[in-house]
Amino acid sequence: MAEKDVQTSLDVLLAQLQINHQKLVIVSNELGLGLVPEDGLSRRFRDLHGLMNQQVAAIADCVVFTVAGIPQVIKGRLPE
Repeated sequence: MAEKDVQTSLDVLLAQLQINHQKLVIVSNELGLGLVPEDGLSRRFRDLHGLMNQQVAAIADCVVFTVAGIPQVIKGRLPE
């Protein structure tokens, strides 16, 4: 990962999500609520993962954060 151009891969993912008109459910971990990783590569992974979550959430119709099995709607509304 240290050598990869992560932003380019993320841009490709975001472009595909925007042209896809099907309903998708994307599940992702939240890594920013824990301890700060000790080494630089782990911190970079955590930061890039958070950036990905932010950018995907920005184009999503609905964003739900689940804590202890309880959904918290962050953006939009849950589909019926």
